[in-house]
Amino acid sequence: MNDHANQAESSNGEEYRKLKPEAQEILDAVARLNASKGLSGSRRLKGFLEYVVEETLAGRGDAIRAKTLAMDVYHYPSDQVIQRENVIRVDAGRLRRRMSDYYKDAGLNDPLEIVLPVGSYTPEFKLRSSPQPAQKPPVSRLSYLLAMGAAVILVVILTMMVVPHWLNETSRQRDATGFDNSNQKRTAIFEASPSRLQAVNLAAEGRDLIFPAIEPNRLKAALLVFESAISLDASYFGGFAGAAQVHGLVALVSNDPELVETSLAQAAERANRAAALSPESAWSQSALAMVEFAQQNWDEAKSLSDRAMKIDPDDPHLIEFDALISLFSGDFDRVLAVVGEVVKSDKDGSGFVFENALGSAKFHTGDFEGAIQTFEDAIAGGAPTGPVSVAYLTAAHYRLGNTAKAEELARKYQEISPHQGVEVLFSRLFKNPEDADQLVQAINGARDLLD
Repeated sequence: MNDHANQAESSNGEEYRKLKPEAQEILDAVARLNASKGLSGSRRLKGFLEYVVEETLAGRGDAIRAKTLAMDVYHYPSDQVIQRENVIRVDAGRLRRRMSDYYKDAGLNDPLEIVLPVGSYTPEFKLRSSPQPAQKPPVSRLSYLLAMGAAVILVVILTMMVVPHWLNETSRQRDATGFDNSNQKRTAIFEASPSRLQAVNLAAEGRDLIFPAIEPNRLKAALLVFESAISLDASYFGGFAGAAQVHGLVALVSNDPELVETSLAQAAERANRAAALSPESAWSQSALAMVEFAQQNWDEAKSLSDRAMKIDPDDPHLIEFDALISLFSGDFDRVLAVVGEVVKSDKDGSGFVFENALGSAKFHTGDFEGAIQTFEDAIAGGAPTGPVSVAYLTAAHYRLGNTAKAEELARKYQEISPHQGVEVLFSRLFKNPEDADQLVQAINGARDLLD
């Protein structure tokens, strides 16, 4: 068992006893976690947690590796273990986030906390000495950003600067922000520079605002958050990297030539600044990739995105942008391989961005039934029904000869995208015009059914 369980620790008001927890206490903690809202619906994450705890209790914690999880929990064939390790890393990040969320909310007063340290698959067990004070969950930033505008954003930022609970970073944000998720390091950063940690938190929040990228107001909100992070700490690369990605997306979706030119220049300036501040960061490399993609330099974009993925293969934010670049570059097999594994690894937590990319790739490889199923699963799971998903569903049903359904969807598509915005956008984004034509011709064929 990890020696950290014997040490007294104190951070954010949490105190731990100098005692080793009993095995039954640990198993009870596992049961509480597995019954929690974040884990109860995910069979694989529950199996992941049970495995690493049981191996640790058996004295084999130090031997847990991604390949052992791939074989023992995921039951992958031995010849697929190496290529599937990325799935293990992504799931480990999800598990850390959900455990952290549980202990900050429903499990706030649990007598024992299980922690999966960043960079390790060996859990630590911490006995709490006293109940924790109640914490209020953060108010949804997007509702403020989109509904109340810039003035309220400033209020949110000022509030964040005095509310210590906003300092908690998730493991998903660890590599992108450049900081480890441990309480001790967060405290050290805060003591050295509160504005730096606030910039880190803002940039992390901005990442979650970007998609669906076709919504201009959402991009404006994300950009304002990243620029606020820059104003707090201009020496922190994350604000620049995020701003570069947003500027690149604005250039891609805008029909205003002047705005496109301005956004491209701003994207390049922000990305270069991020790379100058932290060239080794995967997020900086992903930002550079986004600039190349926005300039329609597809090969350069793919190369830089591939570098970012190799630096940090388990950051969902980077996978989202890699999927975007791969899709429009025509590398559908990469989307199917990388994103397909992410979606299969956790159906309730992969996110609609991944499902939309996967459904699109299936369409372009001729798997129209698979595309329909993927989009419908995403919608059933709460994904927004926007012009892109409806366009692909319309085209897929038309290709399969489902004329009644294609006509129904074409009518819906006319309502939400009356001016052929998606067709024009896709015709501009795809490296291979034939890929765009495959979609546009099917949509037009379905539209003809309305006449």
